[in-house]
Amino acid sequence: MYPITIISDRRLAKRPLKDQITYIIECHKDAIHHKEHLHFYEDSHWITNYGDCQIIIREPDMDYDTYWQLIDELLPTMNQCRMLIHGMMVQGLEDIDRIVTRDLYVHMPLYSLQDIVRKFGKSIDTNPMIGRFLSKHIKGTSIHSVGQWESWLAYVKQYSITGWDYILISPVLPTSCKPNAIALGKSGVVSIINEIHTNCGDINLDRNYDTRDMDIVYKTKNDKTLPFRIYALGGVTSHTYQDVLTWGVDGIAMMSEAMTI
Repeated sequence: MYPITIISDRRLAKRPLKDQITYIIECHKDAIHHKEHLHFYEDSHWITNYGDCQIIIREPDMDYDTYWQLIDELLPTMNQCRMLIHGMMVQGLEDIDRIVTRDLYVHMPLYSLQDIVRKFGKSIDTNPMIGRFLSKHIKGTSIHSVGQWESWLAYVKQYSITGWDYILISPVLPTSCKPNAIALGKSGVVSIINEIHTNCGDINLDRNYDTRDMDIVYKTKNDKTLPFRIYALGGVTSHTYQDVLTWGVDGIAMMSEAMTI
């Protein structure tokens, strides 16, 4: 079984978003225990095979207050799946305080991290809350190139970001969600993964997990051990995920198919 990251998009969701997320979790349980009752059941279907699950609540067109209200509504349903705030909704100190105080987790794209550093960089050494947010509450990022990996590493080292445990590589295949993006394909994904293994630097990661953290399976290549997972995102469906899993990634990430199942 492989880990999966689900990315929300209520515009695509077949049901209200809270119900859609609950449905995905329940379908997985049913697929394991009552698979004969699922009309779409196949041994090869992704919903029957994944292990650990996390969900990034990514709603770029949702207004700020509505987004945080949605988070409040979703939190009680997340006992079986790790939920991540999207970094674009971390806009001020009040958001950082809310995340730290309520012990929430964040998916932090590089552009969002850069924005936070621009806003609060001078306060990191003097404001313990910002330091804790950076070190403990950022759980992963998205990268699209070797250059972005190198930039992420630089921020990780400079700001002691030690709590992250995954990265998303995207788009690995053509996707209607980003029609103008050039898909990396197998060769592009393998190239980035090789660079990650070659250029890990002296990454210092905190691995004192609580019950919501992913059960990391360490991956070794060329005598390099990675204490984080690599997920493939973009164009990954029930028809493509098994092939993508042979490209050297640890797991997959889905949005469109997960929202419409």
